[in-house]
Amino acid sequence: MIDKVSPNKCCLCRACFEICPTGAIDFTVSENGFNYPAIDLSKCINCQKCERVCPELNNTFDVELGFPIVYAGNSTDDEIRANSSSGGVFFEIAKKVIEDGGYVAGAVFKEHFQVKHIVTNDIETVKRMCGSKYAQSDNIGEFNKIKDLLKDGNQVLFCGCPCQVAGLKNFLGNKTEKLITIDFICHGIPSQEMLDAYVAYRENKIKSKIVDLKFRDKQKGWHSSCCFCCSYENGKKYYNPITVDPYMKGFLNGYNLKEACYTCKYKNSSSGSDITLADFWGAETLYPKLDDNKGLSAIIVNSSIGSEILDTLDLNLMKIQLEEVVKYNKNYTTPTKMHSERRDFFECVNNEGYAKAIESFFCESKKEEIKRKTLYYARCIVHRIRGQEKPLY
Repeated sequence: MIDKVSPNKCCLCRACFEICPTGAIDFTVSENGFNYPAIDLSKCINCQKCERVCPELNNTFDVELGFPIVYAGNSTDDEIRANSSSGGVFFEIAKKVIEDGGYVAGAVFKEHFQVKHIVTNDIETVKRMCGSKYAQSDNIGEFNKIKDLLKDGNQVLFCGCPCQVAGLKNFLGNKTEKLITIDFICHGIPSQEMLDAYVAYRENKIKSKIVDLKFRDKQKGWHSSCCFCCSYENGKKYYNPITVDPYMKGFLNGYNLKEACYTCKYKNSSSGSDITLADFWGAETLYPKLDDNKGLSAIIVNSSIGSEILDTLDLNLMKIQLEEVVKYNKNYTTPTKMHSERRDFFECVNNEGYAKAIESFFCESKKEEIKRKTLYYARCIVHRIRGQEKPLY
């Protein structure tokens, strides 16, 4: 049974829940903000289906012979790029699938920024799937919807974390004709509870509800897009880069990720995805003529299915080396390291609440703020002397 997998190894793909014929599995074991599966033994018939679909209990997937093939690329439509985290490639693929009569599954923000996977054939809904969402998505019910659509002969594009792709592939077995899968180079995922707590923290600071939230905002260009940016009901706005914003600091420094993320086995394109997407960080150094600061994707094609869909698109593409992507995207090969104070952080959460833990572990002191700003202004002077643009942070 699925209880062989401890919470520190469960990736929360929920394939076990989807496959269970008696409804014996539910997500009621709470740990560090995440809800893990539990089995109702009175309903379990010991069919072992949950074990057969669990990514943790099964082997990873091999990249198809002759792959990966790697490109730098972006949409030729600047409006699409502006609304995407990087180069707009996911949207272009999704648009093609829908134009061909297919369906797209991806993560959107629902009511008050709940991250939920949905399936749609509406291009306007696909636009809501664009943009990074740094929290665990709720995908309950979606694997079975995808299974039914494929059974009826529909093409389906699924985009999710590498572990979600692996869970879906295991769930479907060999019934994957007309399925296209996209994952991304994944840093790891905080919980929805963590995001809810931070939204409440920010709302309490301003005494107003947040009405719009972005983890990536290109107002200052792609290179400055990594941030926490939100708009409030009272008209105020909050914007801070990843080096300053408390939520992003906890995320990037490995405090609050799902525990399985720290030992993630789905590196090096081993999730079974057809395409892996990422920001092509470092392009400004490696290929400065390609980088117009509007967004450039690294596109890692892992299969002939991925290659075929890419060939149908009107994209700006240039073949590059995988090593050039990995140089600035270490999470392609290596999981994020758990922060040494992670346990202390969650002890503080349990004893004093999220607001106190956020301020104690992630918020900079006045002294740290002065030091950061002083160093930033010094870098600005050096860049001006050298004739360079202002530094990002």
